[in-house]
Amino acid sequence: MTDYHREYRATNSDFQVWLSQEIWGSADTRDIRADVIRDFTEALTVWLGKLGYSMNTNWGFRAVSNWLYSIAVVEQASFNSRRRIKYPEPQHRNMDEDYDYFSFVMNWEAVDQFMKPWRFVEDFDPDTRMGRRIWFELTAAIYPYLDLENSKNGEYIRELFESSDSDSDGAGAGAEKGVRRVMGKQQQSSDVYLQDMQSGFHGGEWSKV
Repeated sequence: MTDYHREYRATNSDFQVWLSQEIWGSADTRDIRADVIRDFTEALTVWLGKLGYSMNTNWGFRAVSNWLYSIAVVEQASFNSRRRIKYPEPQHRNMDEDYDYFSFVMNWEAVDQFMKPWRFVEDFDPDTRMGRRIWFELTAAIYPYLDLENSKNGEYIRELFESSDSDSDGAGAGAEKGVRRVMGKQQQSSDVYLQDMQSGFHGGEWSKV
């Protein structure tokens, strides 16, 4: 089992029973939860592609079902909304600019637009504890599994750094000029646009303009 299950001390047999259960897929149909999660994962992956993000090889049914189960354990078994879900560490390039642009693209309006067609599915109902948490933590579940090297948006940030590097007398590799979010490195970008983006001046949920 993954860290999700070790953290919440659920067994594999519990997990398999949970996947095999029927849930309301709409107002008048019941579907096997595993089938619903497969459909949800496929729709989510297609949507992310349209937004400019590819996913790495660890993304898929297993990653999404483990995440949803961890929420079910916390919200439906222990009734402890304050208990945090443990997410994997990102395996991709992970600078502040990468995360900031991801947050800009994956703002609440975008999440709401994607999740609305799923609101009638039992597990995704935003009026329930589990559903509400899924809506709010969707971006946290996605981010570790991005493949930025093969994503349109990852390429965009990389090109910004290369452009910044060529305009600053070649002082170091462009991809090394951002503030890294890994291993405590704090190498500040000299690109004005990227600095402004970090400060919230180029849109997004917490934008200043």
